[in-house]
Order: sequence, then structure tokens, then C-alpha cells
Amino acid sequence: GINAEYGDLFIGASKDKLFIDRTGGGYLQVFIAQLQEIRSVNEAIATAVAQQYPSPIILSNYIASNDKDTVVNTLADIPVRRGVGVLANVRRVGPEAAKRIVLFYSSTDPNQEIV
Repeated sequence: GINAEYGDLFIGASKDKLFIDRTGGGYLQVFIAQLQEIRSVNEAIATAVAQQYPSPIILSNYIASNDKDTVVNTLADIPVRRGVGVLANVRRVGPEAAKRIVLFYSSTDPNQEIV
């Protein structure tokens, strides 16, 4: 399960209303918050990416096992829903955010700048 993968690293941790319980509940919200740390990735984009790739490990494995251009194009094409009702619209993640996400999850350089 999730605890076997992450141990007790985040159990009971809470920051900005993010809480991980013993069943692993809350990991998706932490992943969405992590994605939002990347420039030009807002909550709508982060949520859309996390719906397709529900953990950093799944996303990282996808990136590592595919051609970088293919991954960028696939991520760039993920639909992002914004707004509700008559104001609702759908756009895409887009190539710039996709490139930054791929760089963030594929770089082996600890000093890598994500610009």
C-alpha cells in the first residue's frame, strides 16, 4: 500500500491544510501542491495532470520510459477545465508548462533551475 511505499514520512504532517492520514488519504493533494510549485502551473493545470498521473512516481516513471518530446506533447495536450456553468471552458496544459513539469521530474541535477 501507500505506507509501504512512503513509510511514515508524512503521517500526521499538516501544512496549509494538507493532511496525510494513515490510509494514505491526502497524497494526491500534496502532489497537486507540489506541481503548483512549478512556474506557470496553477491549481487547474496541476489537478488535470494529477488526474492523468496520480502520483509523482507514476509521472516520473512515464517520463523516464518515453521520449522526452513525446512526453511533453502528451502532457501539453491534457485538457484543463476552468470555471463552472456558463463561464466554464477547456484549454490545454500547453507546451511551456509541460516542458517545466518534465524537467522538474526528470532532472538528475540537484541545482537544476526550472525557468
